[in-house]
Amino acid sequence: MRLLGPADDSTIVRVTPGEPITLELPENPGTGFRWHILGIPSCLTVDADDFIAPGATPPGGGGLRRWAFRADRAGSGTLRIQLQAPSRRSEPAPPFTLMLDVAGDLPV
Repeated sequence: MRLLGPADDSTIVRVTPGEPITLELPENPGTGFRWHILGIPSCLTVDADDFIAPGATPPGGGGLRRWAFRADRAGSGTLRIQLQAPSRRSEPAPPFTLMLDVAGDLPV
């Protein structure tokens, strides 16, 4: 299993077909801001999308948004995820992006 996080933003990730990928990003839904998938490559499937609250945090505290993905087949593309508030008045943060290369489709 490949574990990815904030430090992997804007990187190329090379995986093999069938390989599981876990992505964890900090999130505080009590503020109204939540991560939303904007785009996902066809070679990737979402197996789970969960909010993980830390053990001793009071209600409304931050935690992690955890996605479990699976690289289904060879291919490449960009995974784009953005932290958004429900209000359109808030300026969205730049999206988190990963360029996925499943089974070596991208040139080195």
